[in-house]
Amino acid sequence: MQVGENEKVAIIGKTGAGKTTITNLLERLYEPQKGEIYINKKDYKKYKISSIRNKIGYIMQEVQIVPNTIIDNIKYVNSKITKEKIVEIFKQLKLHEKIMSLPNGYDTNIYENTDILSTGEKQIISFARIMAMNVDVVILDEVTSSLSLENEALITNAINEVTKRKNNFYNCT
Repeated sequence: MQVGENEKVAIIGKTGAGKTTITNLLERLYEPQKGEIYINKKDYKKYKISSIRNKIGYIMQEVQIVPNTIIDNIKYVNSKITKEKIVEIFKQLKLHEKIMSLPNGYDTNIYENTDILSTGEKQIISFARIMAMNVDVVILDEVTSSLSLENEALITNAINEVTKRKNNFYNCT
């Protein structure tokens, strides 16, 4: 399969069909037993693993929250990003108003206050991280599988924002 620039690919299959294996191969968590993978017409084994992983954003079904504030959860992936840029990202993702309604806004500790954001709102933090990293390829692994309809709409907007002008691989069941 060849994926062109700005193309979107959905990989759909039953559990055990190999969707996660493809993702792990792209991130070079292990090497293919047979066949080859090329990036920009070059065998991907010729690239440093770190250079590949820095170009791929991976959003999983299980949300990982970094201990501390909303700001810390974004600076975790990009220590140089400004608060203004973080606010801009969350405005695009339509979570800014909710964040501003929290006791300390962007400085609210969301790790200790686990119920302050819904699962979908926490998932938006994963999308904000990808936008802060400015990656070339976005992999979404069943990101809407356990969300309410309201949160699904929030995630759909986030998918549209994070995948603008990106190569995307959707891991769906």
